[in-house]
Amino acid sequence: MNDSNIYISLPQSTLVFSKKVHLEDIATILCIDKDIENNINKLELFSFPSQSKQQVISIMKIIQLISKAYKGANIINIGYTETIVYYQEKKVSKKSFDSKALFLMLIAFLGTGYSIMSYNGDVDTNSLLNDLFNMFTGMNRFENPFEYNLSILFYSLGLLIGMVVFFNKGINKNSQYDPSPLQVQMRLYENDINSAIITNSQRKGNTIDID
Repeated sequence: MNDSNIYISLPQSTLVFSKKVHLEDIATILCIDKDIENNINKLELFSFPSQSKQQVISIMKIIQLISKAYKGANIINIGYTETIVYYQEKKVSKKSFDSKALFLMLIAFLGTGYSIMSYNGDVDTNSLLNDLFNMFTGMNRFENPFEYNLSILFYSLGLLIGMVVFFNKGINKNSQYDPSPLQVQMRLYENDINSAIITNSQRKGNTIDID
């Protein structure tokens, strides 16, 4: 056993659907001896209390459990030193359209529209359109509502095209491999949240660590 290395890859966070958590649920284990690897994967780490939905566990606790099962094992961690385990009850997927999704899309649509209108009011977009009209036509202002409405239409189309290009969706064939700026910011936000949860858990002494 002294010649066998056990590699552990621990993610920063993971989602489980069972309150009883085994090592294979939250980490990737690699060992030349597949019997040892399978046995380690089946090691029980902890069980979620009735009301708990998340738990931070330290790599030291995992190393301790493996060392008790296989004394003298050479354990190598190639992942994070702590991980957040989120618990969620497994739900049966519904094929019908979810009304909650429609409500969220409606809220997002109205919220985005309100934000754009507020921005246009702050920067005085009407004056900007008048300046552009004067620049290209030599006239001081729009002579009729049709010209003004036409400028608003093209401004709206330009805004739409700019958002599609910026967020890299709909026109890039390789968009599935190239994350958009919004996705990048969401991943950074997720990393910040995970770091805060781990730090708070350590300060409160709620992290599952060595005995």
